[in-house]
Amino acid sequence: MDAAARTPAAAGFVSRLLAFGVDVVVLTTVIAATRWFLGVAEAMLRPRTGVGLDLDALLLAILPIVIVLYFAAAWTLAGQTIGKWLFGVRVVADDGGPVSLGAALLRVLGYLLSALPLYAGFLWIVVDPGRRAWHDRLARTRVVYATGGTTRPSRDVALPAGGPAGA
Repeated sequence: MDAAARTPAAAGFVSRLLAFGVDVVVLTTVIAATRWFLGVAEAMLRPRTGVGLDLDALLLAILPIVIVLYFAAAWTLAGQTIGKWLFGVRVVADDGGPVSLGAALLRVLGYLLSALPLYAGFLWIVVDPGRRAWHDRLARTRVVYATGGTTRPSRDVALPAGGPAGA
């Protein structure tokens, strides 16, 4: 089997969009739980200290840190966020290896760049031959299918004449 046949297939737009949707739900749940916890803590401390906290301002201050940590840690440690795991895709470096912390941080920053011009950087996945978004190119990463630990042939691998075996 040649190297091209062992290359994991690039994940498509829909798989990536659904995985990102799950990640948004996970982050929203974490943020809501954090807001609740801070509210309980503030309610317990206010009578003793007489000092109230602006919980919304505090949450707004830590929100970017939580988001960056969620994505960067997941990509660096496992190659997958919860959403990507559920949809069987993973983030890899261009060479197919694990994503470095620096590349993961650059990729998170790249999300902003991909989103700013009407999400054009995300939509780029649809027209890019390698199915890469702007943040993938910036961080030198790819998102590939990783279900079951197997690889799928890439789109440009020719099947033998007569189609796949057993067809």
